Amino acid sequence: MFMKRFFLVTSMMTIALFISAQSLQEGSVSESRYADNGDGTFTNPVIWGDYPDVDMIRVGEDYYMICSTFCLTPGIPISHSKDLVNWEIIGYAYDRLIGNNVYDMAGGKTRYNGGSWAPCIRYHKGKFYIFYYDNLGYFVTNVSNRPEGPYKQTLLYCHLYDPSVLFDDDGKVYVVHGQNVIYVTEVSEDFTKVISPAKTVFSSFTGAWEGSHIYKRDDYYYICNTAGGTPGREYILRSKNIYGPYEVRELVNTDANLSGCGLHQGGFIDLHNGDSWFFMFQDRVPAGRVPWLFPIKWEEGWPVLPSFENYGRIAPTQRKPFPKANVLGRPFERGDEFSSDRLDLHWQWSHNPDNSKWSLAERRGYLRLHAMQADSWENARNTLVRRFIGPEMTAVTSLDISALKDGDVAGLCVWNKPYSYIGISKQEGKQYLVWTDNGQNIKKSEINIDKNIYFRVTGDNSSIARFEYSRDEKNWFRYGEDFRMEFSGKTYLGNRFGLYCFHTGDGEKGYADFDYMRFSSPYGAANHFNAFNLIPIEFYDDEHNTRLNRVEQNKLSPDQYLEVTESGAWAQYNNIDFGTGVTDFCINALSSLKDSRVEVRLDAPDGELLATCIIPAGQVGREYREYSAPMKSVMGKRKIVLVFHSDYAQSPKVTEFKFK
Repeated sequence: MFMKRFFLVTSMMTIALFISAQSLQEGSVSESRYADNGDGTFTNPVIWGDYPDVDMIRVGEDYYMICSTFCLTPGIPISHSKDLVNWEIIGYAYDRLIGNNVYDMAGGKTRYNGGSWAPCIRYHKGKFYIFYYDNLGYFVTNVSNRPEGPYKQTLLYCHLYDPSVLFDDDGKVYVVHGQNVIYVTEVSEDFTKVISPAKTVFSSFTGAWEGSHIYKRDDYYYICNTAGGTPGREYILRSKNIYGPYEVRELVNTDANLSGCGLHQGGFIDLHNGDSWFFMFQDRVPAGRVPWLFPIKWEEGWPVLPSFENYGRIAPTQRKPFPKANVLGRPFERGDEFSSDRLDLHWQWSHNPDNSKWSLAERRGYLRLHAMQADSWENARNTLVRRFIGPEMTAVTSLDISALKDGDVAGLCVWNKPYSYIGISKQEGKQYLVWTDNGQNIKKSEINIDKNIYFRVTGDNSSIARFEYSRDEKNWFRYGEDFRMEFSGKTYLGNRFGLYCFHTGDGEKGYADFDYMRFSSPYGAANHFNAFNLIPIEFYDDEHNTRLNRVEQNKLSPDQYLEVTESGAWAQYNNIDFGTGVTDFCINALSSLKDSRVEVRLDAPDGELLATCIIPAGQVGREYREYSAPMKSVMGKRKIVLVFHSDYAQSPKVTEFKFK
């Protein structure tokens, strides 16, 4: 226990040093990337992890955010913030999914894409309300006097898809819901019965119209809707009557800094200082649906973007809503030493757990998972998971396997559908190191372990996960193949790292003791970069007249290249640490049929010229290569702008850059 406490203390000291430095040095690590830049700005996404179907409210000077969790429990995390940028989970809407025993994996049945869909949070007459729809056909209301809970649940068997609730000024309560056709249903104040059945208020003129968020502001009812799915956009409906007719305007139609993945499905929030901001999410493989936040203003009763100078595009980096708030930037996901008598609030179970089959008390300082019968990993109960935080994250665990019995399998996994895991399987008295990718490929090798084995998995910005094992936590060995992490409607959730233990036979069952789960990442405070490391071109803070496309023309890999839409386009990087100085600028690009050049300028697009790199004309379709140019040296942390001069129709394709 001394060593675990020592690791925890030294880890917190290390994190504090990273926060104070606000930049990652060569070879250094954080636990995971976080949005706060430490200079009064933040970089979207607010959480580079799965926080789908986000909804927010303000109560006084406190802000609360929730999201869908589908089959995971406890469900619908309630996160709290003072500045809308740094969030902490404080509780959940419910401990277990109710309404159907499929969520208990009864009879080997599962429902990975069931559970809580598109929740809504409201504060009314001193109470917090959280609503969601389960696609098995019922509407669930959760009520509490405290934001963190506990919440009391009520079921209403009514089809209210993607619900958003309005407590109107006259005491009536409305639910706005629907897909493609948007309805308004009046319900009782206790949400136990329908007062007035669904009435159509709007019919879609484009596909996948859903994700309603309703508000009343001044004399207008506003319904915010997404349309178009993953490449989606956001529309605003407005009327002075809850039942319409509604006017409609497009608010956002941009994929920001991920080609083909539009910002969509959210709503607005009026802050206690009088400003207004809009929140929504973006589908981002492999992390999932990640929340974005940006300011809006009001013109003639409509929410609009503050500026249309860049064709409605939204800069990833924004000023913080409350830059003077006394809030310390820190990773959203952090490791767990299992030193508490309660699970950290970031852990969730796949489906409802069997609480008699896990313990933090049977062996202090360890999580014990008792093996339960399952014919496969997909049907195994008590798999415990945490969010993967992009762009890159590594998870490490230590596993005591001495109590495993024949038929038991335990280890570390990438949780989703498809899934992958590494582990130890015990069969006929022998131990086997095993790996699989969704059951399609299986690798199995006999291994002799006395007691402890260590597993590690790293997920990267190319959606690839790689597994390793170690006998001593010093010497690591790759095992299995590269696994492509995906995001789909099979779970509607992003990827997670998890711990599991199950039994494939019908004999005596054992257990596995997990010592810890630790995270690390080369990314810390958002867009802070070491000049000597490769910087993906799309990790800009702002840009003008550029366009991103996928290197591979599919959404399984997020690797991208940048092109320009007119000569003089630029991309800005606010925090690059040049240390004691550099001599060269290097950029990876695919040349075009005409010569082009990239200028490196200090602070602004027309700032001091530091370097000019020529990308000579070449044969279209050749491989990417590195181009370089001498550079006037700069030291310390500086803002750099890359200015691209090329013919629009003959723009080179640029993927990443660094300095030497």
